[in-house]
Amino acid sequence: MLRLTDAAFAEAYPKLGAYMQSIIDNKYPCGSGGWIHAEIMDDERLEDIKLLLTIKSMTGSRGASGRKA
Repeated sequence: MLRLTDAAFAEAYPKLGAYMQSIIDNKYPCGSGGWIHAEIMDDERLEDIKLLLTIKSMTGSRGASGRKA
């Protein structure tokens, strides 16, 4: 599972494949962002997750525990 802000999702969205866009469209809302859970079944999905994790690491987002992710 991965939590990002709406701004981070918006930054990544046009660069992602259709599957990951669908996952984001149906994210579990949380504050000014949301949680996603995606299965990594092929290289495209792996690259999409890498992009989302890169954006998360650049924003300094904190998880539910309050620790820096």
